[in-house]
Amino acid sequence: MKTPKNRFNHTTLAEDDFTIIRDENIGSILIGCPHSAIKYFNREKEPIPTNIIIPQRTFRNGKNFFDIEFLAYTVIFFQKIKTPINIICTKSQEERTRIILHEALIGPDLTDMFQTLLASNLRKCELEDELKIAIQMTAPQIGKRKKLFSLVKEMIAKENSQKDMEACILDSIIGKIERKSWSPSLDLRKIYQYTANAYVKAAMLKNEINVFAVCDENGFDGFINTYVKFYHFRPNGPVNVPGNNGIDFETCQSKTGSLSISKKGDTTSDFSIRFAEEKKETGRIANTNFEIPELGLTFVGSGTGFDPETYTSCFIIWINGYGIAVDLVANCEQHFRQLGFSSDNIKHIFLSHSHGDHDAGVLEKIMVGEKVNLLTSDIIFDSFLQKAEALTRFPKEEIKEFVCHTALEEGKEIAIPGMDRAFITFDYAFHSIPSGRFKLRYRSLAGEEKTIGFSGDTKYSKEFVNRLHSNGIITADRKEKILGFLWDCDLIIHEAGGGKLHTSITDLEKLPTPLLKKCILIHTDKVTRKNRKFHFAEEGETVHIIEKKKLPHLSNDDILVLIKNTGIFPQLTQSRFKKIMEETGVETFTKGQHIFELGNKYNLYIILSGFAEVLRNKELVTIYGKGCFFCIPDKLSTGRESGITVKARNNLELLYIRKSALKNFDDLSFIQACMFEFVNFFSDWPPSSLIGYLSQSKSLILKKGDNIVTYGDTSNDVYVLIDGKVNVVWSDSSHIAQIESVDILGEIAFFKQIPRTTTLTVSSDTATVLCVNEKLFSLIAAKFPSFHGTILKKMGRRLKELKDKELQTKIA
Repeated sequence: MKTPKNRFNHTTLAEDDFTIIRDENIGSILIGCPHSAIKYFNREKEPIPTNIIIPQRTFRNGKNFFDIEFLAYTVIFFQKIKTPINIICTKSQEERTRIILHEALIGPDLTDMFQTLLASNLRKCELEDELKIAIQMTAPQIGKRKKLFSLVKEMIAKENSQKDMEACILDSIIGKIERKSWSPSLDLRKIYQYTANAYVKAAMLKNEINVFAVCDENGFDGFINTYVKFYHFRPNGPVNVPGNNGIDFETCQSKTGSLSISKKGDTTSDFSIRFAEEKKETGRIANTNFEIPELGLTFVGSGTGFDPETYTSCFIIWINGYGIAVDLVANCEQHFRQLGFSSDNIKHIFLSHSHGDHDAGVLEKIMVGEKVNLLTSDIIFDSFLQKAEALTRFPKEEIKEFVCHTALEEGKEIAIPGMDRAFITFDYAFHSIPSGRFKLRYRSLAGEEKTIGFSGDTKYSKEFVNRLHSNGIITADRKEKILGFLWDCDLIIHEAGGGKLHTSITDLEKLPTPLLKKCILIHTDKVTRKNRKFHFAEEGETVHIIEKKKLPHLSNDDILVLIKNTGIFPQLTQSRFKKIMEETGVETFTKGQHIFELGNKYNLYIILSGFAEVLRNKELVTIYGKGCFFCIPDKLSTGRESGITVKARNNLELLYIRKSALKNFDDLSFIQACMFEFVNFFSDWPPSSLIGYLSQSKSLILKKGDNIVTYGDTSNDVYVLIDGKVNVVWSDSSHIAQIESVDILGEIAFFKQIPRTTTLTVSSDTATVLCVNEKLFSLIAAKFPSFHGTILKKMGRRLKELKDKELQTKIA
């Protein structure tokens, strides 16, 4: 007996972070869209599903489940039959998807790049902020003048110098910036020169990347509509979506994590939208006894964003115990743990460009631990901010506060912040969107100097680049830079992805043998890796350029810096430091040894070298590296087991400070044990330094019935519930919710600068809370993006709950 055509017969395949529903009539439906999805379909040699459902909650625990980018690439560039995909999402998600695809496919508009460079130039002027804003407001009028862009293109073709182009543009824009009521002493000519410089740089870059453009920037929406059809979830009913064979289906997402799908008139099937705690990919990384070189590299991934057999290209440059992550693979924290080093060791990120296989892990790392330095150009940073805002729904201005951005300029060597004797020179690679490459120079204490070059994603082809020069697309100077920037480095990391946008292995084969031997290739696929002429990066491979020397005993100044960076000692005077030093010593541990099973377990330990595993109930939670501390007791003050143990990941050297030298040791150890239960939107664990700063707050032991805050109070302190239960009560004494886990309380009054919106009352026999004053909380929020971002997310949810409650009260 044949099954009626309108029956909803289906099979489901649940992966770790997405679900596929396969139906014989309406086709496949993909629920959830992480980066790992495209690798799954390529591995299984399966076409992209016709229908993709985007869940309401798309960013969790620092992981992105909204990575539509590579699925769209497949449909646009690789499918022989260009069948559009249906994306079922909210209206807001469609708008955000278009922003992401715009930045990834054609990059920022000329006007956007011009405004970014103009703002960068104006930072060099001693002008009031209002004046800078007024000048920048004229930028869109200048940026949209097609005649100016045509003029720059003509001058490029005629081999005019950049200086000549700027002079010509300056003549064209004089008088376009109104003086208004500005001071007569203002050097307006200089402002015009800065404006012309910004425009010419932006126009030259735009003309170059237009070589790869899939469409004109004004026709982008029409281009996307050819390949993607959007259907919006309705608040009061299902959305109707056309399936295969003329059979439609309906779907409804009534709440986060819940989805129903049915054919018209048929039984509805409900699906749970699952999010994995860790993304899984198919590559393998060796779990080795990891040792950091003085100068060297560790390859986290080596493949392309499509290759199912490898992790996506990413590597760490090590300099004196700390790392610079060059682009970051998705789920980077798990990769670090697999390799055996700590996220805390990564102090800088170099971002080459805003394609998903290069920036997916950057946002994850930014939202974990302490602030990091982001090394990239202003144009690339602004493009990244556009995507990050679309992914997280945090405003760009807030995301800016999550990083310390070091702006890199073409051809200008700068010292890398916080890294002794290390320098970086930036240049734009040759790619479809603004993309960066660099030369890094390091000089050891012994005077040995080495350089590392990174190509970024680029099209290195002498034939192709020479043809562009002949056709007047690029100048002779730019041609020489594209082809010659890297080759004087001691070690060169070069991509070899092939195709229209990347370097072909056949072009690299033409290199002279001495240059070929200096190259390590990344961003490669299975076929390319069969070539035996090159050194292809292996995932987990560490290259030692300058071997780690036996370090001398740390000086008191070194120890002082380590202790200060823990956050435990806010004002460490010389006399206090001297007393602490009388209570210190160094202990060493070998791989596998439990720290708390040797020596005095009531010490505060700070890692000097090596790595320590932190386990909860025998499961690995995180890895701590140099500068991290721990002092977790066997039992909490409540008598329950902490479940936390610490053991040496490899040879480990620890500085210990005896409990007698610490005024707040009991509070510190209690906070550290409890904070591993903190529900964080962006990471699975708290950095130890966050716990150090929290330990500076006032610890309160409250009894049942005590109020932590009272409705209408005007205080702005923020509280952290460490242990116990708390009732949230509305102004009319009605119960709203109960909080019974480690959580933040009172944040709405702090951020909104308004009176308390609820009363918080202890409902357990006792509760332990930390009272964090306004000054300390501001410092913590600025220093720890994941903590800050988590609080903003919680606050948004709680404000919605309060509005709903207020509406119910008015109706009643």
